[in-house]
Amino acid sequence: MITIKQLSPEEMSPYDIGQEMASEIAYEAVCVGNPNFVEQGNATAIAIIKGDYYDEESGYCYETFDELEKVTGKKWEKHTIRGCSQGDWQDLYLPAGEYGYDDISVFEAYYFGNVYEFEMFNDEEEDEKCYFFLTHDLVWKGKKAICEALSLEPEDVTLLVPMKRKIVYEYEEAE
Repeated sequence: MITIKQLSPEEMSPYDIGQEMASEIAYEAVCVGNPNFVEQGNATAIAIIKGDYYDEESGYCYETFDELEKVTGKKWEKHTIRGCSQGDWQDLYLPAGEYGYDDISVFEAYYFGNVYEFEMFNDEEEDEKCYFFLTHDLVWKGKKAICEALSLEPEDVTLLVPMKRKIVYEYEEAE
């Protein structure tokens, strides 16, 4: 039997983990636009998108993301990714045609920290654990969807998820 345990949110920082994982998923991605979130990607591409890039060689100041092609030699497309709150958005620039809807959805989940960390182990060898992340949307679908994503049979898996949080107070004598 295999046990998959969702770690509680207190054991991780989803936003920090998400930022790191997002950059690994689409290393060519450029995220810029919303000043409340981390800008990510190639510094020259970010400067072009923000209208701050001056090409010393040609003497031309690039002002639109269409000009990215002149510098990178690639065509680009723009997407807007969104988190869970109203102010959670960011413009995402990607090389055209290289990433599909699913890639962008996963990137979006990681970028905004909408992921959960899990540990998995064989019940007979509990000291050999592996850790991984799943997106909120997949976790919400339940055990069958998680097992399908991991190529496991649901009947071979015990899935443990936190159901409610207990607050335990510590007391000390007041003076």
